[in-house]
Amino acid sequence: MTKIRQIATAVPEYRHDQDSIARYMEEAYEKAFAVRQVYRDTHIHTRYSVLEDFRNGAQSLFFNGHQPGISERMDFYFRQAPELAESAIRQLAGFEKMTHLITVSCTGLAAPGLEIMLQKKLNLSPSLKKATVNFMGCYAALHGLRLADWIVKSEPGAKVVVVCVELCTLHFRKEYTLDNLTSSSLFGDGAAAVMLEAEGEGPELTGFFTRVYPEGQNDMSWDLDEHGFLMGLSRHVPDRLKLNLYQSLSEELDVLGTSREAITAFAVHPGGKRILEAVEESLNLSSSDLDASWAVLNEYGNMSSPSILFVLQRILENKGSLPAVALAFGPGLTMEGVLLQ
Repeated sequence: MTKIRQIATAVPEYRHDQDSIARYMEEAYEKAFAVRQVYRDTHIHTRYSVLEDFRNGAQSLFFNGHQPGISERMDFYFRQAPELAESAIRQLAGFEKMTHLITVSCTGLAAPGLEIMLQKKLNLSPSLKKATVNFMGCYAALHGLRLADWIVKSEPGAKVVVVCVELCTLHFRKEYTLDNLTSSSLFGDGAAAVMLEAEGEGPELTGFFTRVYPEGQNDMSWDLDEHGFLMGLSRHVPDRLKLNLYQSLSEELDVLGTSREAITAFAVHPGGKRILEAVEESLNLSSSDLDASWAVLNEYGNMSSPSILFVLQRILENKGSLPAVALAFGPGLTMEGVLLQ
């Protein structure tokens, strides 16, 4: 059985309060009323970024007076993302003995990539086995855990580290669109690392599940153009989750031999205020049932793939909170989940 042995998290140096970011966006978009309307309803207090730009009055070279292209954004990503991922991994006791490394990211791509850079920075064995999960969005951490589960079950003695790192704020776009405004109000930067093994103490991963809602295929998107990455996020996502989540989760848990009512804790990806409210309504939860998700949203915003691990870390600090289900949502429209016991 695969067990989560440790989870560690890291954030970049610049901590921006939401009001300061809103003032920056009012100038950038020249749409003060629209910015205020969107930002005041986010339930976000602070977010972190590798960039100083979003601090009121900051004069950074990166976004100062021009729209950077994709190569400039990727250059910045590969100067910052390995440092942040390394910071999370070094908090894991015994990380240097890992046999497998799985890197997860959708905000930066290159070959050789993050996995090779981390192997060198951490002075890991040249025979370290590596895999990557790229460009899958907010539910990608659960794909990383699924890969780790397969490895642990198939290779005796495997010690697998999954590290998620996202620099979402590198993809700020100055063109005023509703999608750009929405993403600028939600996303932050962060990293999380988790160690998985067959032996030792820790919650067991007892089953993974997935469900695609094809009617929502165009409701979440993550595309590229010559300037960088483009996020698309439809206002219909919460309504689709509200309508479908209870039945699909109940069916998936039934296959795993348990029920929605038997679950004592829910780690839900904090994609935004309306997402969490939709989950609460669909699953008949109170806001206190999602305390960890609301707290992560409030303190960090939506960091894409690391977010669910930030939430799960908080829940697992309470050893009485099992069995638990971790849920995340992303392009597709897709629900990904894992049962922990």
